Amino acid sequence: MPQYTWKVILVLSDGENDFGRVNKGTRAFGLIVPNFPPLNINAPWRNFRVTVDQVETLTGYDFFSQIGAMTELLIEKRRDRL
Repeated sequence: MPQYTWKVILVLSDGENDFGRVNKGTRAFGLIVPNFPPLNINAPWRNFRVTVDQVETLTGYDFFSQIGAMTELLIEKRRDRL
């Protein structure tokens, strides 16, 4: 079993041309959930939110590399608070 379960989320409104709708205000965040004790299966998922950059460091993947470099930099380092 892996030590962590992770996910990366990019929140887009409905529409066409996904790449064209991503901008510096686009909401993006990651989740990193530990798979080792003490496990709190009743904890809200929001407790595990991290930046996309943190998931990239953990996994070695480069998410959202197909969007503009400055936009990618901004949305990947932002910590989600919603």
